[in-house]
Amino acid sequence: MADQKELISAADFIETHKEPTKWLLEGLLPEVGIAAISGASNSGKSWVGLEMAIDLANGEPFLRQHFNETGAVLILSQGDNLQAIAERIMALCRGKWFEVPKEIYFDQSLMDFSDSTSVEAFRGMVQRTGCRMVIIDNFRQYLPRMAEYSGYWVGRCLRNLREVSAGEGICSLILQQNEGSFEPKEGRYRRPGRGVSALFGQSDVVMDLSMNDGKRTLAVVKNRLSEKQMRLRFGIFSEDDESGEELSHMILLEEPGVVTHQTRIAEHAKLQMKRFLIAHKGERFGRKDLIEALGAVMPLPRQRNLDEAFAELGKDLYVTVVYKGKEKFYSWQDGSFGYKEQPEAEWELDPNADPLEMANQLEEMGREAVRLARQATGK
Repeated sequence: MADQKELISAADFIETHKEPTKWLLEGLLPEVGIAAISGASNSGKSWVGLEMAIDLANGEPFLRQHFNETGAVLILSQGDNLQAIAERIMALCRGKWFEVPKEIYFDQSLMDFSDSTSVEAFRGMVQRTGCRMVIIDNFRQYLPRMAEYSGYWVGRCLRNLREVSAGEGICSLILQQNEGSFEPKEGRYRRPGRGVSALFGQSDVVMDLSMNDGKRTLAVVKNRLSEKQMRLRFGIFSEDDESGEELSHMILLEEPGVVTHQTRIAEHAKLQMKRFLIAHKGERFGRKDLIEALGAVMPLPRQRNLDEAFAELGKDLYVTVVYKGKEKFYSWQDGSFGYKEQPEAEWELDPNADPLEMANQLEEMGREAVRLARQATGK
């Protein structure tokens, strides 16, 4: 018969545990606890983990979701290709226009989370780095050999991980490959193995990462800390800058196929030039002037990206393009609140231009006139 002194009333229990849930990243990562991202091979789990690490270390938002703290990150990546990881980190940082943070640490040593010696070595790493989050990529590398399908061993490793997480006050993010297809309507995976069931059962937050036609969805499929079930659709876009270095952007999508943030370097360049024109409203600037202003705030893109940025800038409703000979001049014409003032077409032909060049200018004027007419009529 149980000792009555060990019992606790519901009122006392609530009084003891009434503190609200605290998040490191609202709805996705608990302040202290375990979160897991599960997805098929090549779904982008490592990309997401690295993006979270970079954003947390730099105090940047992750897919427009803001971290409540800033701190160091420890990444356990036993068996991974460090060269590939380094290239991804550099590409993501170039895409954000800042240096690789020093507050991200890597460890590739052999560890078994079911072994007390390995657990204490892990605890020592957490203490030495002073990290705020640990990313384990991937979790099966830290299980006893051939134990990834064992509910007992997976559960034991997770209990040890939770003990360290709670004791050191950190969030542990597990990246786990899972080929089982998630069924949103049923809210579960089809026939998950015992190891996967144990992993999902002991995690505070479980996210499914899927990919369809190049567009990825990070969906919370289990959240035992709140009723919030977040779903983020995003894309990973990569291209080269002017020097041939790769830049990568992880971009939030409002709906499949609709980009709502800067998706390419050209779009970012257009935005910066637009801001410059707004700051100098009414003044006219040539291409060279705008490129010089652009170079003061970001690395200059390659020529094809610059051409695309200028083409998109000329399509902006409030940007007026004036032709003087072969050169275009751009200026910002602001409208009143709630009403978009239609800019008037303004061109100046060069009388000394050769006939072919003049024909090209007239053709451009015709396209501009049609664009303004459509804007004015709403057609």
